[in-house]
Amino acid sequence: MIVTTSSKDERLIEKALLFSEEYGMPYRVRGEKSLAYLYETEDPQVFVVNHSRGLSYYEEGKSEAFFHPNMAFHRLKNLRQGGTDMLAAVCGLEPGMTFLDGTLGLASDALTASCVVGEGGRVIGVEKSLPLYILVREGLKFYAEREPELRGVTARMELHHADNLDFLRTAEDGCCDVLYFDFMFQRPVSASFGIEVIRNYAAYDGITEDHIREAVRAAKQRVVVKTDREGHRTLAELGFDCLKETPHGDFCYMGYIK
Repeated sequence: MIVTTSSKDERLIEKALLFSEEYGMPYRVRGEKSLAYLYETEDPQVFVVNHSRGLSYYEEGKSEAFFHPNMAFHRLKNLRQGGTDMLAAVCGLEPGMTFLDGTLGLASDALTASCVVGEGGRVIGVEKSLPLYILVREGLKFYAEREPELRGVTARMELHHADNLDFLRTAEDGCCDVLYFDFMFQRPVSASFGIEVIRNYAAYDGITEDHIREAVRAAKQRVVVKTDREGHRTLAELGFDCLKETPHGDFCYMGYIK
């Protein structure tokens, strides 16, 4: 992986150099070089610091990936206007809780949870895909500077680049109130823009009995898993109950309540 800029702008170059130092990633002068040239001569994985999105990620043969808190904005606005959120409801989230998202993705659920748990709460996000982890971590900084309502929400979020099972194995008993998994479905049930942005770069691990055992140990109150029909049956056999199902049955939230 390398990092470069979208132009010769000195501000972008300065940011790219800081990025290079923080992540231990080589910086390459962009000049007039195309991405295709960089793929061929440098590396097929390229981060590009830019003005419009803060940071974009490219891999040869794949589409651009970037972070934008699109759906989270709508969910946060709805909550602040007194509305409800399905995730918050099925997880039983309340102010002051600690919420652990074991499949961070583009952080829409983690941002929503942070809004609900409030200043006294805490949100921990774990992401296995390094490109997505970096895009979200840097993207949250980028948008928090531009959207004041995001600053407090992002300040309570603690992000980790790790395999979620490895992370849980080192976690203390009862380290969170609620632990949540939303593994990528092999067969997509949503055509949302956010999902399409990350589909090429996401980790496609599935939930295992080891995940469940460690999650039940780590969570004080409940473990919640968003899953499809096949996962529904498997989790039911492991003691999970259906907390909420979509009207068309595309997916449901399964919960283990302690």
